[in-house]
Amino acid sequence: MRGKPLTAIRTKQAIEESGAYERDKFVPKPTVSLEKEKSRLSNIMAFGEDVLPPSKDELLQQHREKMQLLQVAEIDRFEEIQQEIEERKSFLELMFQTGKGREYEPIISVQISKLIREMEVIDQERTAQLQQQLQQLNKS
Repeated sequence: MRGKPLTAIRTKQAIEESGAYERDKFVPKPTVSLEKEKSRLSNIMAFGEDVLPPSKDELLQQHREKMQLLQVAEIDRFEEIQQEIEERKSFLELMFQTGKGREYEPIISVQISKLIREMEVIDQERTAQLQQQLQQLNKS
């Protein structure tokens, strides 16, 4: 204690009263979502500007459009299978013309038979639905 005289020593009570032991209350800063920041920066890198994320209404609209497309796709599955069968038949004819028809004939015939079975299942389901609708109409 070279530079300080002995009278400069403070007591514990004096230190506590001066507020030296009181700590400032921690106030956190608002956090930024890292995922949102990543997407924002990737948009800036990809598009050269900050693109706003789609709103909830836009997301709902996109989801509804996707669901409508899926429903339309389910309805047209029977026709889609017919087109696939025709494509396979034309492929098989092309292979016979090139001389490799014997190699592909068993493979294509198995594929066509699977598609025909799937068409039969769809046909049975549709027939059952139509019969139910007819029964409901007859009851009313």
